[in-house]
Amino acid sequence: MLMLSGLITKTNLTYHNNPNRPAAGQGDTSVFRYYRYRIAPSPVDIDVMTYFELRFKKVIAAKKEIEVKINDRTISNSQVVQGTATDLGFIKNESVDYIYTDPPYGKKIPYLDLSVMWNGWLDLPVTEEDYAQEAIEGGEHQKSKDDYNNLIAQSIQEMYRVLKFDRWMSFVFAHKDPEFWHLIIETAEKCGFEYAGAVKQGNGQTSFKKRQNPFTVLSGQLIINFRKVRKPKYIMKAALGMNTGEIIIQTCEGIIAKNNGATLEQINDELIIKGLELGFLDLLKKE
Repeated sequence: MLMLSGLITKTNLTYHNNPNRPAAGQGDTSVFRYYRYRIAPSPVDIDVMTYFELRFKKVIAAKKEIEVKINDRTISNSQVVQGTATDLGFIKNESVDYIYTDPPYGKKIPYLDLSVMWNGWLDLPVTEEDYAQEAIEGGEHQKSKDDYNNLIAQSIQEMYRVLKFDRWMSFVFAHKDPEFWHLIIETAEKCGFEYAGAVKQGNGQTSFKKRQNPFTVLSGQLIINFRKVRKPKYIMKAALGMNTGEIIIQTCEGIIAKNNGATLEQINDELIIKGLELGFLDLLKKE
């Protein structure tokens, strides 16, 4: 059922075929292409069973690869929970060894709004409480930036509570607005986390939106690492001795000179990491 329902992305009028690829099923739905529902200018009729068979074979291959790791012990220790990260009451204090979280990126994608077709197909109800708990800015319910900030902050507080001391939390994030980066660092430090560095993570294959708007759309993310320690060191606001604009120019020039040229993502990542480590993201937010 899951594999078949996944094919709904290819068997509706919002499916945009890619004329540059030979097979008719090598495109994508408008939800993934535009982050909106949009009728394709030239809808195509594909053979669903062909793609069902391809997916079925991939699932079988994946099961064969992982079956050696699946046993009574791993099954009994696994748990899948649907809920909100703002309330992890089912997890005891200081009982988690590691947290890897990839939250929504502000107003980038209205997830619940875009799940309408799939929820209808699978007969899954979406309640007003679900919308209230969705951490986004904007969307059909016009949630504010403060709504998003509050939900993210509550989630970080809960993650701090359940994580053991001397263990790590990795926070995957991507956004062009420095205010959101400042929020994450400030909230994590207020909870007691210690910033432990950031790592760049590329996407491998660029998205349609990135290819369509190469100079306004960012690809890839940063993974911000935090530790929960007894006596955390906080990021000190550096005595910069220059205005924010000069720091930005110097940072851009530095990364371009270092790499003999730089992409939009390299410049953005360098600015964010330097802003994190020198403590001037709040200035970027204001200016």
